[in-house]
Amino acid sequence: PSKPPSKKREPPRKLRVQAGPAGCCLWVGNISKYAKADEITELFTEHGEVDRVKYLKDKQCAFVYMRTTLMAHEALKALNNKDFIDRRLSIRFAREEQPTSTRRPAPQNKLKSPPSNDEISTRSLLLEAVGLDETEVKSLLPDASKLTGFVQRAKSVGSFLLDFKTVANAMQAKAALDRAEVPGVALVTMYGKGKPSRNLWVGNLSGTVTDQTLKESFSRYGMVESVDLLTTSHCAFVRMQSEEVARKAADGMHGVFLGTGHSVYVGETGLPIKVNFAETQHHRRRDSSPNHKPNPNSNPNLVPNQQAAEPSTAETTIPLPKPKAGC
Repeated sequence: PSKPPSKKREPPRKLRVQAGPAGCCLWVGNISKYAKADEITELFTEHGEVDRVKYLKDKQCAFVYMRTTLMAHEALKALNNKDFIDRRLSIRFAREEQPTSTRRPAPQNKLKSPPSNDEISTRSLLLEAVGLDETEVKSLLPDASKLTGFVQRAKSVGSFLLDFKTVANAMQAKAALDRAEVPGVALVTMYGKGKPSRNLWVGNLSGTVTDQTLKESFSRYGMVESVDLLTTSHCAFVRMQSEEVARKAADGMHGVFLGTGHSVYVGETGLPIKVNFAETQHHRRRDSSPNHKPNPNSNPNLVPNQQAAEPSTAETTIPLPKPKAGC
């Protein structure tokens, strides 16, 4: 009997890896026009052995090849977003050096790390820009008409406080300022809390947060006169006894996790709240009674939109009245 034809064995698939030490090449952007190749080499040598540097001066960027992947990670960690001459460096792994594979990557846990207070957006920005004046700062914004306040801080040269109409406007402005390049000026932008007052706007609230939850949380910093919870907008207005107490509460509560039933952040069951100063007291009638409890059919895992129900809107605020006796 004849033997069955033998099947041809296919050669094993090979991983496609670009030439050179995979994962050892760093792309370095936003380099000063005054920088020299040997200065860049010297800077990275402090964090490991440098094989070579390809400096594209006309594009103000460079490719830095480190000896090992570990050295590349150390250099990235130490130098990314650091000032070098008159610019702030932007560093990442070069795409052409990242190894690729035909195998599908394993599913990743998409839980986020809890954000720091500076990462939680508000309607206000703190800008450090020594050497710039008001006109020059406004020229860097995508739309200066969205400003509701602009203050140059007297005690800190080159320090500005910018208030915007909405959180979205502030986020757009921060993105533009982070990308801006001004020769000889290092721009540093972070979120602030606006002009101090005794009235606080509290946003990004979980659907499980109640009036009593807010009162208990904020009363740790002083007397709470009133809480106005807008459950459908995932925000609230909290009136403190004094401006000083409100300052302490704003600093202490901004970024604190409140609520339950969420699985967005690692190690947390609530959402990080945003606290900002409201220019006037809120007097809109509540959409619930004082003893209101959230609708059990509502989805507690819904992350509120950052643009919803922000403070100081014309439709929801009126000038502060004098408190009546017995109220």
